[in-house]
Amino acid sequence: MALMCIPICRCIADALAWTFCPNRGFSVSSLRRCLEERGSVDNSGNTPLLWLGFVPPKIEIFLWQLLKGGILVREVLFKIGWANLASIDCPLCTSKTESLNHLFFFHCDWSWKLWSEAMGWWDVRFYCNMNLHEWTEGWLGLCASKDNKRDWIVLFYAVRWTIWEFRNAMVFNGFSLSVRS
Repeated sequence: MALMCIPICRCIADALAWTFCPNRGFSVSSLRRCLEERGSVDNSGNTPLLWLGFVPPKIEIFLWQLLKGGILVREVLFKIGWANLASIDCPLCTSKTESLNHLFFFHCDWSWKLWSEAMGWWDVRFYCNMNLHEWTEGWLGLCASKDNKRDWIVLFYAVRWTIWEFRNAMVFNGFSLSVRS
């Protein structure tokens, strides 16, 4: 549409409007609906933890990217030939290659301690022999009370986001971590 076709009304101020939502404000769920209607969303591997609105949209999008394998960890950067890497070791534990499963699952000692601490608040004990997707799918089953479902889901996001934030602080800002025993 050319700009010449748009009538100008001097009595109305310019404003941004998201036309896919009745109140004309943006929401992740309205974007999701729009993409689903157009057939642009692949629902395979979707999880009931996504797009609930319990956490800020950027954190929901982060988890979605994580589950799709779209987070650029050192293993991925090395595979695509990014030459600026001094090491592909995990910056948190420095013992293994930084992969998605390593960093966000239980292979990294630092991540494991964070998950264990967070789950200990809920008195949940577990043994996990799954991958990233299976763990995400099984998370809701670990919550004993339906009354606490929302808090349990927020905890899931919070731990993953904390791992990513600390990892980035170490890589980009030179922060260091100490792990309590």
